[in-house]
Amino acid sequence: MTTENEHEELPSAEEMGKLLWAHADATVERVLERLGAPLSSNNLTQFMEDEACLRYPTGLCFTEDGLDEHQFAQPVFYTEGETQRCMLNIHPRYEGYREALPYLVAYMAAVINYGDAADNDLCEHLGAMLVKQERDVFYQQICALADWRP
Repeated sequence: MTTENEHEELPSAEEMGKLLWAHADATVERVLERLGAPLSSNNLTQFMEDEACLRYPTGLCFTEDGLDEHQFAQPVFYTEGETQRCMLNIHPRYEGYREALPYLVAYMAAVINYGDAADNDLCEHLGAMLVKQERDVFYQQICALADWRP
């Protein structure tokens, strides 16, 4: 026995990509309204704990655990009680570099929200919108931070 829905075509990969980007754009609009300002050191904690901003409540851990040599951050997902959570492992060199954290978190927000569906383009796009910068300026900032050594 077949149902009517079994014959409907699934969206193409291109259509799914457009839907994902549209969702990301709508999410950023909601986040900026909720925060009342672009993502910054002042509202970073609110952003990370609010499930209307990030899919999972997220904490920061300054550790190299789980990071490849070239990575500055990597989300680790886990369950606490009945709540799905995320710990964003950030390379220890950024601990104490408060101004860098909003950029690093903004870049990783797409991965926290969309998992494997988030590619570098979406990370740059979403991150730039969260900190209210032009994408190429945000990209240059992320590159400078990735290369930064104290």
